Amino acid sequence: GSEMCIRDRERIARKLNLPVIFLDTKKVKRGYYTVDMKLITENPKETPENYITERYARLLEKMILRDPAYWLWTHKRWKHKHEQQG
Repeated sequence: GSEMCIRDRERIARKLNLPVIFLDTKKVKRGYYTVDMKLITENPKETPENYITERYARLLEKMILRDPAYWLWTHKRWKHKHEQQG
């Protein structure tokens, strides 16, 4: 699909050795959000294999469990199958 897989983030970060930051987003009120930037790693090449993917997934899971209503409505597109192109 067109969605970037969580593992792709780790692969790109390792290749470019760029810091990886998770953006923990919280809705304050309609149209207003706060973002808490959480550093996953400054040096991806120095982290164990799958560390970035695992840490990102756990942070994302925590964010979704904290406010599931705000997450699930944005992903309705995943409920529908795309037409296969012939």
